[in-house]
Amino acid sequence: MLMVPLRLAVFFCLIGSTTFVSAETWTGNNSGHPEWNLTLNWSGLTVPASGDALTFPVAGAQKINTNNITAGTVFGPIVIEGTGYSLGGNSINLQGGLSLTDTNASATISLPLMVNSTQLITVQELSSTLTVSGIMSGSGGITKDGLGTLVLMQNPTNTNVFRVDRGTLEVRSVMPNIIQIGNGYLSGTGTVGGIQSLLAPQAAISPGNGAATAIGTLTSTGKVELSSMDAFFLNLGTNETDKLVVQGACNFGGANFIINHLGALTGLTRNIDYVVVDNDGTDIVQLGAVMGTWLLQNITVETVAYQLSRIGGSNNNDLTIRRVPTTATTTVLGVTPTTATNVGVNVTLRATVSSVTGIPAGNVSFYDGFSKIGDATINVITGGHADLVTSALLPGTRQLTAVFNGATNHAPSQSTLATHTVIGTNTTTALTVAPVGATATLTAQVTAVSGTASGLVEFFNGATSLGTVALNGAASATLTTSALVASLYTFKAIYETTTPFNGSMDTEIYTVVGTTTSTVVTSSINPASAGAAVTFTAVVTGSTPTGTVTFYAGVAALGTGTLASGSATFTTSGLGAGAHIMKATYNGSPIHQPSTSLTMTQTMTAIAGSGGTGSGTSSGGGGCGLGSGLAAMFMSLLLLLRLRLRAV
Repeated sequence: MLMVPLRLAVFFCLIGSTTFVSAETWTGNNSGHPEWNLTLNWSGLTVPASGDALTFPVAGAQKINTNNITAGTVFGPIVIEGTGYSLGGNSINLQGGLSLTDTNASATISLPLMVNSTQLITVQELSSTLTVSGIMSGSGGITKDGLGTLVLMQNPTNTNVFRVDRGTLEVRSVMPNIIQIGNGYLSGTGTVGGIQSLLAPQAAISPGNGAATAIGTLTSTGKVELSSMDAFFLNLGTNETDKLVVQGACNFGGANFIINHLGALTGLTRNIDYVVVDNDGTDIVQLGAVMGTWLLQNITVETVAYQLSRIGGSNNNDLTIRRVPTTATTTVLGVTPTTATNVGVNVTLRATVSSVTGIPAGNVSFYDGFSKIGDATINVITGGHADLVTSALLPGTRQLTAVFNGATNHAPSQSTLATHTVIGTNTTTALTVAPVGATATLTAQVTAVSGTASGLVEFFNGATSLGTVALNGAASATLTTSALVASLYTFKAIYETTTPFNGSMDTEIYTVVGTTTSTVVTSSINPASAGAAVTFTAVVTGSTPTGTVTFYAGVAALGTGTLASGSATFTTSGLGAGAHIMKATYNGSPIHQPSTSLTMTQTMTAIAGSGGTGSGTSSGGGGCGLGSGLAAMFMSLLLLLRLRLRAV
């Protein structure tokens, strides 16, 4: 008779904490009433409850339906098996992901999605499209999988990373999110917070809605980073091209440029520059694995000759494409004088342009690195020369290039790199650091061999810029930095080259020493019974210290306490019988040095009849408490059975 209750106890213990989640399948059988809270619309005649999985099958009726269950209810996974579904109404808290599994299917999620953890959205088939037109909120991100296309129409309010593992993510909204691309595509005409390749088999960017079938502009408010395994798809139409607008650094890292003619091969008018990457004006577009020095690059697509330029656009740093004439040209750059010149002295740059059909007309642009110096017109009569005289070259070794900008029947061309050394007036920079508590005033004094230096000084702490300050009339610049903590600082001042003065720098090592502290630890009761609650108090002195204290028994950390008015406490009932060597360590703060107390001995006496020096208290788990009580019950049953067997 004792066996039955015992079995029941064990059974209820096993099932007591189990949560059963049901899967509900949409039928839409309540004609004219497509609401989710109607039992006739679900196969089990049961309205979905929080945590349920939802399936929308191929054969479901009323595919345009409305969630009128309480907003924010948790549902998932959600599986859409058929085409034509549109799920609207109240918001849901998505858990377990969302998928569209049918071939040649299209479905729309217009209800708001709350995403509080990373959710997988799968569009399984290449020919299928899932459109999310509801607002996406929450603290989680999205991972796109499957070969099909996920279209995002609304501006999400969360900022977590969106990831494309496979297929296409088409953005038609303004997203603050960084898009990470694995073996997939990013397309659309919206805005994202940045684009990053995951170095998977191939990440691809294809501006425009519908990827390869439309012209469009995609914008990134952050940096764009691709690799040599990746691709940039560029559609060319009739006098228009795809465009990527980048408001941060743009590094294609050697990605392949794949050009697609949507119409006639001659869709772009010759000798017109079309902006492909609209750069933000602060840096140059990097196409290869390294920056390189080239300004123009020739490419041929389906027998049509094009030229990519990294010096296009109004800021001379956009990436542009031009359909060029078939007659090639050659540009040669010469610099006079050929020897080094002092700063401010005139230097003549001469570009000579030629072709197999004669000397072309037009103009030449001259560059120092990627910075444009000026333009000059080709003099056909004097042998195709274009001359530019300048005295504005900065001190140092200049990297000079001439670019013929092309003409009606002649393609543009770029000279090889020419170097010229400009000697400036040498300077020295002296940096001094004047500390006042947690604040330091940095002063840079720039001294020139002749004259008074002018220009800018940039101050650094290690590699971190603290700010840029203009030199005053006495050639000095001052910057004050605060919130210094106890540490070693390497301050640096760099005077930037400013015609006619050469740049210079100075470094100063500066140490901020925190206030010395001392720590004392005491016990609330000593000796105490084993397992009793004992409170340890650490008192830390030294110019109002803040932070935490760690309490130790031997080398084992028991826990921490936060300082309040110079003291911190920690209470434990886990000390077993015996002598325990206790100490407290103050962990320091930005302006206070750490310190450790002297040790103290905490004595814990054994409780009579306890049978040993166990370690204090312990607590059992939840549920049915199948611990020592149940073991005792089993022992009693075994003893009873043994007695009965003896009686037999």
